[in-house]
Amino acid sequence: MMIPEKSKCNRVCETGNAFIVVLLGVVLFAALMFTFSRSARQGGENMGEKQREIAISDILSYAQMMERATNRVMLGGNYSESDIDFDNDIVAGYTNAACGAQTECKVFDVSGGAVSWQNPPDGFSGGNNWVISGANAVPDIGSDAAADLVLLLPGLSSAACQEINERLDITTALPQDADDISTTQFTGVFANTERIGLNADLSDQRAGCIQNTTPNPDEYVFYHVLWER
Repeated sequence: MMIPEKSKCNRVCETGNAFIVVLLGVVLFAALMFTFSRSARQGGENMGEKQREIAISDILSYAQMMERATNRVMLGGNYSESDIDFDNDIVAGYTNAACGAQTECKVFDVSGGAVSWQNPPDGFSGGNNWVISGANAVPDIGSDAAADLVLLLPGLSSAACQEINERLDITTALPQDADDISTTQFTGVFANTERIGLNADLSDQRAGCIQNTTPNPDEYVFYHVLWER
């Protein structure tokens, strides 16, 4: 029995149409997956930026909290700047013999500075912790001949360092310091070993972030003056 020409066309045309529909579905699905994956990547980037913003806010807030706690010790008792004790249960090496068993001269004691040690946000400083040092002088903060009591956080990224400076209204290019920074822990002794921002435009800046080019050209360090001298 011969199939009429019209019936043959219907079957062939239906097959062709079905193929086109399937092909169109594949193309639309591929386009949908591309859009989804692109949105996912952008969402991850935005989440990373958001986390960095939160981390920077935490860093700046904690530095200010530490400055207030240090001032509370200095102004709340008959202590000299060499009596300030940063001994804590997290990072060893800060015991100040001059403070001894007294509690009012201890920054991390409820009777003294009444503040707790807080580690930096996870993944923000490359595994580095806070450093409190009395071996750096900040230009035009107090006397340049005397070291200041400075809170440091090394190991930051260039992007984080730049954003910190933007938050602090430091409008110059990322300052560089070729004179190194001392990370000697403070135990009551001040030594004018280094100047933060010796070759940088950071005069009269109590806080900021610099690229410490010596000895590691890729080291970015945040600093905050806790007590000027």
